[in-house]
Amino acid sequence: TSGDGVTDGDSSGTSAYVYCVGGRNRGQTVGVVERLCLETLTWSRAPRLNAPRGSHGVAAAGNVVFAVGGGGVRSNLHDAEALRVEGTPGDGLGSSWEPRGFVSEARHAVAACATGDWAIYLIGGWGDGDSCTGAADALILDDAISFSDDVLGDSKADPRSLKGGRGWVPSDADLKTRWRSLPRLSTPRKLHAAAGLRDGRLFAFGGRTSDDPNVGPTDSAETFRVPTQMSPTSGGSSGSFSESWKPVSPLPAGGACACACVDDAAKRADAVYVLTWGASSGG
Repeated sequence: TSGDGVTDGDSSGTSAYVYCVGGRNRGQTVGVVERLCLETLTWSRAPRLNAPRGSHGVAAAGNVVFAVGGGGVRSNLHDAEALRVEGTPGDGLGSSWEPRGFVSEARHAVAACATGDWAIYLIGGWGDGDSCTGAADALILDDAISFSDDVLGDSKADPRSLKGGRGWVPSDADLKTRWRSLPRLSTPRKLHAAAGLRDGRLFAFGGRTSDDPNVGPTDSAETFRVPTQMSPTSGGSSGSFSESWKPVSPLPAGGACACACVDDAAKRADAVYVLTWGASSGG
């Protein structure tokens, strides 16, 4: 399962929740969604996903939770769906998940993250073939933020080309949501961690580069700055961006799987926290 934290606004004030979205239960891919209220430490059901999915990416921007890619009932997925978790009278929860476009490659074992409230990303993963992918996709949520077309391209996904478990046939309106393709990772990877900062910096950590049992988990890490033009009040650096992913200091130990998070309550984060597990026998 995958989770992320958001706040819900309702008539009684603001509560924070952690969401557990989809996943696999004894080999079955499920669309169940639950949320934990951090005030009462109680769980409750949320609306089910349109398309059951596992090994997918989950990230939150503003008061919207996004589920992207992953493995569906019959194939890998390249669609995204989103649940708005504020603004509904009563419990503050949206009534259903809504389609949010398609990424460039159908894949699972991915990592997702957000840069503040202005963009969502899906990074890396394992495709339908037998190798990891370096694909990276961005969904820009703030129309006030411009970006360089020299670095960000259009996602080339054709959602009607897959015979998978999307859960719905996309309408013309669904197809208008525009994901952009970022430069590919320097090291294609799966089961890795991703983190995003408000200033447009992205990070990818660890994971595996192959299914070969003789190839251990990687300790490599890399970073990319999204090519945006942002005002100082948005928390970004105007005109500062990368043209490719660049290496950063490797992790102290590689792990077959990894997750990451950022304490971004302040406008500038001081650290990204990375947890790894499933080290190789020699690690």
